[in-house]
Amino acid sequence: MNKRIIIQFSAAACLLLGACKADFSVDLYASDAFTDMNIATPATMKVEIASCTSDSRPEQESNILALFSNSSQAKIIGCANEGMNSMVEVAFMAELASQESNADVILFRESLNIFEANGISYEPVGIKPVISSSFLTRVNELMDKNFQTLTYDDISVEISINNDERSDVLVTAYDVWVDGQPYQSYYRQPLSRREKITIELPDVMNDLILQEQYPVAFYLSRATE
Repeated sequence: MNKRIIIQFSAAACLLLGACKADFSVDLYASDAFTDMNIATPATMKVEIASCTSDSRPEQESNILALFSNSSQAKIIGCANEGMNSMVEVAFMAELASQESNADVILFRESLNIFEANGISYEPVGIKPVISSSFLTRVNELMDKNFQTLTYDDISVEISINNDERSDVLVTAYDVWVDGQPYQSYYRQPLSRREKITIELPDVMNDLILQEQYPVAFYLSRATE
């Protein structure tokens, strides 16, 4: 059974050869958050370019692929118009990890103490989206060539969580949008089996990600056996 949480990073990356936006998506299922193994998981990045039919597209695609390490197995899978934007799509492999990872895009787990709610014991875990320092270095080197600097308002993070556990999981996040609605506190809200929600993170979280501070984007909790 394929498992997935969808994580999206958006970067207004005029960094990428005149592009003004890039979207990263990582697919995982919630149950993967409660293991200890490093798990390779499929991901995509959509990058805005001038036009899908531009003569410069092959060169732009080559430079985009050069941002990724070999382990990401990045490849161009298409280009399409989305509203007023032309977006090249790259497929690559991200990784869910507990301690160490060499992936370009990583979801680190943070195990926490078991707690009790409504007479039920829960096992919580924090999820920390990370863009590796080596990937950020390659992005910044490309931006430097265009006399640009990557800042927190160049990146946004959107996370869609799909529950594949046998019962509800609890989701906690702060100062976020959930399915487009703003929440100062989204605290221990139940997510039913096979249900999905989408979380969008605030600018301060994006800034922490760029500073490699490993912020917890959200917490998932499942009932213990």
